[in-house]
Amino acid sequence: MIQLRFIFTVLLFVLCIQPHHAQAELSVDVTRGVVEPIPLAVSPFFATSDDLVDEGENIVKVIKNNLRNSGLFDPLNSDLFLQSNESLANGPIYPQWRTINAQALVGGTVKRAD
Repeated sequence: MIQLRFIFTVLLFVLCIQPHHAQAELSVDVTRGVVEPIPLAVSPFFATSDDLVDEGENIVKVIKNNLRNSGLFDPLNSDLFLQSNESLANGPIYPQWRTINAQALVGGTVKRAD
């Protein structure tokens, strides 16, 4: 019985002093990112004369379509805009654009080149 206890104690001692290696494998596969389109406002362009209003509207349509088709932007519906086109000529009122969650604002002026 003493020999058995001695052998057990030696075996336990040998097992305890042997180095144990913990191994873990970490594998990360990135196959696709998730990109949420940025909400932005494309305001009607200010026309310097009445005959340029249609050209301004066409430019805005092209810009909105191109931004939407890129997949990176989500042009907001112009019905949500709180600031009028005329008042934009004096500069944007940023709190009004933040209210509708616009992260960016695109605006411009259409005029004839001399």
